[in-house]
Parts: sequence; structure tokens; C-alpha cells
Amino acid sequence: MNPRSSSPGCTIVNGMDNAPKLVMTSPDGATAEIYLHGAHVSSWIPVNGSEKLFLSTQSAFGSNASIRGGIPIIFPQFSDSGPLPKHGFARRLEWNHGLTQVSDQDVIAGLALADNPETLNIWPHPFQANLLVTLSAHSLTVKLKIKNAGDSPFSFTVAMHTYLSVNDIKKVKINGLYKCPYIDTALNEPHLLIQTEKSLHINGEVDRIYPDSPSELTLVEGDSRLKVSSEGFSDAVIWNPWVDKSAKMSDMLPTDYLHMLCIEAAAIQNPITLNPQKNWTASQTLSE
Repeated sequence: MNPRSSSPGCTIVNGMDNAPKLVMTSPDGATAEIYLHGAHVSSWIPVNGSEKLFLSTQSAFGSNASIRGGIPIIFPQFSDSGPLPKHGFARRLEWNHGLTQVSDQDVIAGLALADNPETLNIWPHPFQANLLVTLSAHSLTVKLKIKNAGDSPFSFTVAMHTYLSVNDIKKVKINGLYKCPYIDTALNEPHLLIQTEKSLHINGEVDRIYPDSPSELTLVEGDSRLKVSSEGFSDAVIWNPWVDKSAKMSDMLPTDYLHMLCIEAAAIQNPITLNPQKNWTASQTLSE
């Protein structure tokens, strides 16, 4: 990988299909990678650790593609719950890299996206989006800020569609959701159900939205613990496509479902309404 440009803690290189990506390195030696396409975090390796994010080897990386894995930024529409293309447009557009800051403890990279003729054609709202990715020895924080740059209110739904890497999905559990209400999208069940399991085990397709979820969940696999915490997001989404859906996805291997689990910070059930010139900010942190 020949660097296109570099600054302390951050180098821009050619990634898959020659798509530009930022390679971040913390003062302690942790690394993260972010494609400018979609401001898409595709890798996170803590100090003396292993890869924590799942990224499909079958993913597309070209223009207008949606990268399968990592941390897709879902804005301004979650899934197909509105008139826009599924999961909106932010993950399909090129973001600009502007900010890099390095301290003794961490490195921060900033990316930005604004409305353009393409977005205004399908979503007629001026906006500014900024993503700050903070990498330290044992944690990764992704913070999203949305500004209404127009003169009338707009509403949106949003998520960080985080794909976590696991060795065997059948041996993992999620703690923190006991007795929480959820919507079972996989079963097309519109009514709220209550999780009765103290720990959520994945034994089949799961696609659940937890409204007003706890701000801290824990992914457990054997002796490994990964804390997933959020600020500013009201909901959580847990997703694994399992056997049948994984086999039908052109950008996943049939067995990829065994090695990934999405724990997503989201605002879905109650869309965010933003008045002119106002900001909304939320973040998700992954930590060992």
C-alpha cells in the first residue's frame, strides 16, 4: 500500500479496488481503518489484540457500493422504512477527510459530508454531517454530528450498523438486554415482546429492535468481553442473517453468518427532528 498522503497518526492509502482509506495508528500501537467511501470504519485492532470488526471478503468497494461489514453510517433513513434507498445515502457517498489530532493517549480522525445535487434530488434538505473517530489503546469511539443547514425542520432515522467479529456465533451471548422490550423484525411481529433470557444467545436468524435500550451492552465469547456503549442513541439493533439469508447475499460467503454479529446503536422508533441551524450528536464506543 503506497501512501497517498500522511500526517502523524493517520495515513491515506489505496484500499480495496484502489478506494482511498485512512489508516489510523494510536500512540500505543492500536490501529483502525476508515474508507472515505461512506466514512466507513472497516477495521479496529486494539493493542496486542485481534481484529474486532467483521468485513466480508465478498464486499464491493466501488462507486455507489455499500461495504458489507465494519461500521456503516446509516443516514437519513434506517432500512426501508421510508421513500429513500435502503439505509439512506450516507454510506454510499464519498466523505472528505479534514481533521487529524494526536495526543499522548489517542488519535482522532474527522470526516465530513454535505448535501449535494444528488442528495437534494431524493431528500430535499441541506445538511452537514461530521464523523469523529477516536482510537486509543483499547477503545474505539465513533461520534456522528448532523446539522440542519437549511431554513426548515427535517426528520431522520440513523444508526451505526456495527458488524462485530466473532469466532463462532453459536458460542456468543449478549448481556444487558434482560427484560427489555423489543420488536422482532425477523418474525414480522409488530407488537413489543419482552426478552426473558438473561443473556441473548444466537441460535437462528435474529433481527431485533430494542427501543429505549440500555446504553451499555456486553458481547461475551468464552473469556473475551467487548463492551458496546452509546450516547445520544435511543435504540439498539441486534442482527444476524443466519443460514438462509447469508447464503442469498452476493456480498457474503454462505458461512459468514458464523463469524459476525451486528450490535447497532440507533435512533429508529422515534425519528430525530432537527430545527434549522441546530445540531444532533450521538456516539458509539467499543472497548475491551
